[in-house]
Amino acid sequence: MTKEVHRAKDGAKTPGGGVVAEIYYLDGEGEPVEKDRAVRVVIRELDENGDLVSETFGMVDRS
Repeated sequence: MTKEVHRAKDGAKTPGGGVVAEIYYLDGEGEPVEKDRAVRVVIRELDENGDLVSETFGMVDRS
């Protein structure tokens, strides 16, 4: 499975109010896949303690 981790810089926050965003890539069945094969994503935003503050589900536009 591909997971990307993005950290907010210089005291900034992620859109959901966290300091770290993890992006997970999934296929049409919800199974983990590599980024280039993904049709869905889950974006989890975490605070300074690693606690979940926001979770967003989305579709990948391949057009």
